[in-house]
Amino acid sequence: MISLLTYLSPAPAFNAEHALLARIQIDNHLSLRWHPKNILIVTNFPYRYNGIEALVVPDDLYCEFCWPATKVYCIEYLLREGVITDLCWYHDFDCFQLAPFDDPVLTTGDL
Repeated sequence: MISLLTYLSPAPAFNAEHALLARIQIDNHLSLRWHPKNILIVTNFPYRYNGIEALVVPDDLYCEFCWPATKVYCIEYLLREGVITDLCWYHDFDCFQLAPFDDPVLTTGDL
């Protein structure tokens, strides 16, 4: 399973809140035994922290009219481009996993 976080912005960087949340999310995922290849952070700017590197997507996926809708354009792009081919858990940066997943389907990706 892939844990997916997306953050696109007109400014090529996280805002102060999301810069902190991104680091907390990555550290939290790793502490809950997520394999680094299954942590997918998608941005429209380069980002790297604790061995996790963001996938950079085009700026035009950002929705100027409704910033939260950007995730829909981003997920559609990832599906169309074949980046997402497995079970995927999308969540916002302020939504934290509190315990490891025990189900082998979720932890191995074998459906």
